Amino acid sequence: VDPDLAAALDRLQLGERPSHPHITDDLVAEAMGVFGGNHALALAYLVGRRRLEDRPPHGGWAALDPGGVKAKALRDKHTADAQIRDLRSQMLFAESTRLREELLREQRDCAQRRGDLLLAFVCNPDHPNHLDDALPQALNDALAASHAVPASIIGGTAFSLRKDKPVHYKVLKRRQEAQAADRDCTFERLEAELAERSARGRSPCYFLFSGHANLHDEGRPKRLGFTDSEGNLAPADNDRVAALLGEHARTDVGSSGGDGGAIELVVLNGCRSLDLGRKCRSRGVPAVVCWETDVQDEAAYLFVRGFFRSLAESRDFEVAFRAGKTAVRSKTRLVLEGARTRTVPFFELTAPGPEPA
Repeated sequence: VDPDLAAALDRLQLGERPSHPHITDDLVAEAMGVFGGNHALALAYLVGRRRLEDRPPHGGWAALDPGGVKAKALRDKHTADAQIRDLRSQMLFAESTRLREELLREQRDCAQRRGDLLLAFVCNPDHPNHLDDALPQALNDALAASHAVPASIIGGTAFSLRKDKPVHYKVLKRRQEAQAADRDCTFERLEAELAERSARGRSPCYFLFSGHANLHDEGRPKRLGFTDSEGNLAPADNDRVAALLGEHARTDVGSSGGDGGAIELVVLNGCRSLDLGRKCRSRGVPAVVCWETDVQDEAAYLFVRGFFRSLAESRDFEVAFRAGKTAVRSKTRLVLEGARTRTVPFFELTAPGPEPA
């Protein structure tokens, strides 16, 4: 407890029966000094903590607010504050929606002009087995990456029908069919995409997987959490994934060309994806970025955003990797130490614990 605050509370005789019969102006002023000038808090303290409910001021309790003017003004202020907060929330939501649509439009335009450097698979299951299995920020990973390099994004979140905006069933059917095609993030879809792009001589340089990378059932090896067009998990064994990516890997890359050809970088933005990362390297993928530990959704997003922004400028995987780690550490929080606060990183990059059984 702050020594000055403790001394001030002692002067107000905390918990003791006052010797004077009423709440005086001087007593209120002294209490307001303790509580930062907050009249309501000071009065509540004097009434409640000093047991003065039966000792009203001269003229009674109503004398403190003739006609209830102060109380009405306070209620109006609280109502206005709530309306302002709600309006700000709506504005932030509208702005985030606008930015997302702008990023999607921009990455499509870039892809048409320059071809796709990045192929991103966003595997966010609609029907997770556990609440923690949902990945609400998975699409943002790919959007952040596409803001730095031209990309094709496959997958995302489900189409939602707003009750206040009815849609004709034919329009709804077309949207759902388009969504089902775009959200097909199965291993077979990846095979087809890579084969088709390779045949056109437009193979992506980078592949980003955003989803669950640590699926394992008893008696089965680890699998990568692909999803089907309905948002159900459709995992594939790591060996198959590594073989496919190795088949389309670029073999003549120096440090990081990024100018076409075949895959020279795989980013596995999912928990404990090191096993698959090592298998991809053994199959000939020149560079792999993966997570040795579990990773929170926001930390994964921060890393990818920092990584691809740096990669677009430096064309150097190691520089981009360091930038991604710096981006994760850039998020901070305040911690209280006694009467003081200090800023510490929100996330820590630490050595992993043992693998789950």
